Amino acid sequence: MRIVTGALRAQFEMTRRDMMDVYWILLIPFFSLIFTAIMLHSGRVDLVGYALVAPLLIAIGQMGFYVASELLARDRWMQTLELVVASPAPFFLVLATRISLISSVGLVGFAESWLIARFGFGIAVPVHHPGVLLVTLLATTGASTGSALVLAALFGLARDVRTLQNTVTYPMYVLGGVLVPATYLPEWLQPLSRLVFLSWSADLLRDSLQAPTPSDVALRVGAIVGLGLVSGAAGAVLLHRMLDHLRQEGTLGIT
Repeated sequence: MRIVTGALRAQFEMTRRDMMDVYWILLIPFFSLIFTAIMLHSGRVDLVGYALVAPLLIAIGQMGFYVASELLARDRWMQTLELVVASPAPFFLVLATRISLISSVGLVGFAESWLIARFGFGIAVPVHHPGVLLVTLLATTGASTGSALVLAALFGLARDVRTLQNTVTYPMYVLGGVLVPATYLPEWLQPLSRLVFLSWSADLLRDSLQAPTPSDVALRVGAIVGLGLVSGAAGAVLLHRMLDHLRQEGTLGIT
């Protein structure tokens, strides 16, 4: 427990001192304005909830896929990776804790999107099923952490992190149906979208804002959690191999 607390405290202090860590949170209101304006201009007030869900998932995704996935690359650049690896604390646990904190910051996107709709456009989007909303947000944050672990291991070896980030992340938003449901994708892409946790999250979040009772909630939340666990396990394996590679190359100084 002390390891988790220490990692959380250390990452909080680093994030507090680096505004670039919250850069995407500052951009979310603009996404909300654009998406909500599109729905209203199309005469679809009933779809404003879609405009609320999309910025939220983008916020969680960007905090995980962009900010959190850069932690290893940043540690290598600042030459602190060796110190973290050499410490007695399990490296995977420390990194996963740091990433989970950053990913959870993306939850602020929900409040931002809701406030934009309420005070920017005068539309109060009701949350008919707050329990479903809360559970889905927690599961989504966990799945984002798992995905970020995979990306962190890959980016830790990359020279051009930004290009890889742009290549990997934006297709996930399309496949995840964060704004337009994945059911509108070409039929051959729809099975692939089910492998992206964002598609399950987007559908559940939209259902939580609608009056009808969502169906198969446990199954759908389980899919999000399951995909998160699979990606987390893959991230653990990749991190181990990444560290072995750095040791063999002689670029991991202390260990």
